[in-house]
Amino acid sequence: MRLGNDAGMQKFPCHFPNNLLYLPAPNGRFASADLPRTSAFSLDDQSLPWVPFTPYCEAVEFKYLRLDPVRSEIVCFVRTSAGARMPQRYHYGRIITYTVEGSWKFLEYDWIAGPGSTVFEPPALAHTFQTLEEKGQCITLNIISGDVILLSAGGDAPAVENWRSAMHRYLAYCERASVQPTDLTVSA
Repeated sequence: MRLGNDAGMQKFPCHFPNNLLYLPAPNGRFASADLPRTSAFSLDDQSLPWVPFTPYCEAVEFKYLRLDPVRSEIVCFVRTSAGARMPQRYHYGRIITYTVEGSWKFLEYDWIAGPGSTVFEPPALAHTFQTLEEKGQCITLNIISGDVILLSAGGDAPAVENWRSAMHRYLAYCERASVQPTDLTVSA
């Protein structure tokens, strides 16, 4: 395949959102007339509240940065107290966790994540997050795709967490705390 202004150029499928077809523009660069034009934006996370992870774990708080209904994705900071343990979880999508402060581990593994480390969690894993007691609070930046199933001690699945439940929790907290909610669904 040649790039450029070749009128006879073959169309090809791509792995872009909605399987859009990208064709060479007159200047020889790839473009799509179907792709909406948006601009980058900045979000002041200092203006966003820390939202308790109720009713599951009061020692865990979320600062939601983006709740994306199109990708079924959550981008958030998670702050946990020293020694806090979250319910065991099973997730259908990938999770990427960057540790900003403190140290944590999954009880099912022997590694420890500290400041500056990134953990890539592939889909279909069950594990239990715990902050290390001696390292104080922990703050992580997370990109969560798809549903996360919270498991009880007996292995039941009492709750499903996703962008919808995060949005519900965020809006309910803002109402209780008399905080003006920010539109976290804005796409760039």
